[in-house]
Amino acid sequence: MLQTFLVILLIGAATAVDLPSYIKPCSKTGNFSECALKHAKEAIPHMLKGDKKLQLPSFTPLMISAIDIKGANNFNVHLGNLKVYGLEFTEPVNISVDFAHRTAKVISTVPRLVVLGNYTINGKILIFTLNGHGAVNITLSKGTYEYGFHWTTEQRNGVEYGKIIGSNFDYAIEGVEYHFENVINKEKAISEQVNKILNKNWKIVNNDLKPSISETLLIIHNELFSKVFTQVPYKQLFLE
Repeated sequence: MLQTFLVILLIGAATAVDLPSYIKPCSKTGNFSECALKHAKEAIPHMLKGDKKLQLPSFTPLMISAIDIKGANNFNVHLGNLKVYGLEFTEPVNISVDFAHRTAKVISTVPRLVVLGNYTINGKILIFTLNGHGAVNITLSKGTYEYGFHWTTEQRNGVEYGKIIGSNFDYAIEGVEYHFENVINKEKAISEQVNKILNKNWKIVNNDLKPSISETLLIIHNELFSKVFTQVPYKQLFLE
């Protein structure tokens, strides 16, 4: 997922920022998408460990300080001190690049993602008005994740760099399990029943929260991509 989306921006370069040997270059004149997909699969296990030179954090687990999720009916969830497990099983399945229009799209699958952390929740979802806080476990099963972006170039000190000017993110999952400890404040038994009902109706809950979750994931991806674009000259990212 996150790390797969970075590979496409790195496989076209070999020396610009002294990139490591595990990132192999691809040429625009050949079958770039096929080459990129092959090299992405090879590079992901190395990138998961993090790379200070590329300003990439470790993805095992991925640490996220905070995420705010908003739904209908003034429903708000604040997630903090998050650890995301399972990214090491990311499988890129398609990378498409249109150099003429400067667009790219990457599709990856992750069999199971586990998000652990703390939460504060407030508002109404389904038939419940919730007001609680505590530990949270959100497990997403059989996910397909798609990130697309459009770029242009800009000159800095006489050197051409890429710049993202538009992007989008979408995902589909085959299941999700929620466990919000103390979701009804100080009512443990009722909280467990609420969690069961949320899980039974996970599709409704996910559809309600999906726009906000997608927007959050889009911001994360854009920030990661921008780190690479701002460091590596464009002509070294994509070989002729």
